[in-house]
Amino acid sequence: MMKETPPTLTLEATTFNKPQLQEQLSVLEQRQEAQIALAGRSNVGKSSLVNALARRKQLAKISATPGKTRSINFYREHLRNIGRK
Repeated sequence: MMKETPPTLTLEATTFNKPQLQEQLSVLEQRQEAQIALAGRSNVGKSSLVNALARRKQLAKISATPGKTRSINFYREHLRNIGRK
């Protein structure tokens, strides 16, 4: 049996304003892959969830100050060696 390698996440883009957001969303509309959005109140663990899924500690930046983040981050999942022999 082959050992499953976990998928990896990479930060693909960060947007800070509406024109950048519209540009990134138009790029995403062209893709066929499934997309997931995380939204929620301040300090509820959205970044911690991304880091846990990626099995990395600092992919998504975590702030001690609630409400400090003013950007939207786009990540891409890369699947590798998933399957059984």
